[in-house]
Amino acid sequence: MKKEITETSPFTGKDSVIVEIVNGKTSKICMDSGYMTNVDFNYDNTDLILKYEESMPKLMIDLKYKDEHLGQYWYLTSIQFKTGMIYPQPCKHGEYEWSFSPVIELNEEEKLKYPIPEKDGEYYDTRLATEHSETYSKHDFTGACRRAGAVVTANE
Repeated sequence: MKKEITETSPFTGKDSVIVEIVNGKTSKICMDSGYMTNVDFNYDNTDLILKYEESMPKLMIDLKYKDEHLGQYWYLTSIQFKTGMIYPQPCKHGEYEWSFSPVIELNEEEKLKYPIPEKDGEYYDTRLATEHSETYSKHDFTGACRRAGAVVTANE
């Protein structure tokens, strides 16, 4: 069973946090700031948090938010879509902004530059075009999601 509601963001003070409850497990994402949390990120779950952070970019670890009210950490998110990828990038003064990099189709000649590891003679058909990235302010995660073609809020 899936239930979705909204709450006030601890980052912007707006009613922009989408709360999703699936099989009794609660996840939250702030559609303004791009921070997300779930019940697994509670302070007592140290081993899981350390494992989660092992593969996480330094920026996401450095900017994690300790929510005293929930007793959980919030992390910046990154999302891969068919159309591209949304991810945080560092900017001035230890802050962040959002980048959207589109996925582009490769022609036959370009494919030869992108072989699939351990698959002789096979090549990727698309790639992430970071040279065509677009940036969005730290509180415009929704704008980046719209650019990716995603449905972004429960109210839209």
